[in-house]
Amino acid sequence: MLQDLPLCIDSLIYLKHSRSRLPNHETYAACVAGKKGLEIGGPSMLFKTTLPLYQIIKDLDGVNFSTHTAWEGSIKAGRHFNFIGAKKGMQFIAEASDLTALQDQSYEFLLSSNCLEHVANPIKALMEWKRVIQNLVMLFHFSSPVLTYMDSIKARIKLRPNVSGTKSQW
Repeated sequence: MLQDLPLCIDSLIYLKHSRSRLPNHETYAACVAGKKGLEIGGPSMLFKTTLPLYQIIKDLDGVNFSTHTAWEGSIKAGRHFNFIGAKKGMQFIAEASDLTALQDQSYEFLLSSNCLEHVANPIKALMEWKRVIQNLVMLFHFSSPVLTYMDSIKARIKLRPNVSGTKSQW
């Protein structure tokens, strides 16, 4: 069963453009049904349509990097994360790789769609995401060129001291 896997990653390119449901979406749904989760960079159309999870989630909080985004306009922290219908969760304003406002293992799952490729330090982000979830159940979607792009950047960048004077964490 999918929930027994330590990490559930779905990187199928067609999901972004598909108008149909993901085959076996019921298997994914079993990982989140009736549970409390966190979404980084949402809400996402993907989890309303192709992989319909919002409808069966008990509670979902959201994290966005700014109080103003191109896709949502103005947002504010607090109980304002409207992921479907009248369902609302907590909206956190934070960078995806810095979730210090959230307690360890405070969520049962994590969702993210087309977010990781925009994070300056994706490895640090994944470590933070792992910290805030209980059973390492993550479902996220990204375009496959992202991994190749991140790997090529990491290979070309020489680690330089950051603002605090410590080495960057890749």
